[in-house]
Amino acid sequence: MRNFKLFVEQQNAFTVGLFPGAFKPPHKGHFATAKKMASENRAAVILISGETRDTVSAAQAEKVWEIYSKYLPFNVFVFLISGSPVTAIYQIVNILNNGKFVSTSEKSLAPLPETLEIAENLSQNTGPYKISVVYRDWE
Repeated sequence: MRNFKLFVEQQNAFTVGLFPGAFKPPHKGHFATAKKMASENRAAVILISGETRDTVSAAQAEKVWEIYSKYLPFNVFVFLISGSPVTAIYQIVNILNNGKFVSTSEKSLAPLPETLEIAENLSQNTGPYKISVVYRDWE
């Protein structure tokens, strides 16, 4: 019976898509991916790296996403991350799984402020959570 309960919980899970990247600049492929992610999840979170790459700043990338967001579903949320977007994903999952940030080792980084904000907003929805991470296949 326990396996059936787990199956039911997973089917009723609050689904979250996480899309980390530099997005320097955001392009139509990123837009299409965000749109698909939004259609497959109850919340779609885009995590923009705070670094400048190829003369495109994080602020410029964020402005492009603001324009894109007018054409994306309401469940897409864009955050500029001061550290690594991949680190932010680990921290978000950690907080959602544990109800708070739990250090996994002595070398664990303190949670990024943006991570805490994202996890706090997501945790207002009833768990369990089913999280998918969107990434680009570089092959």
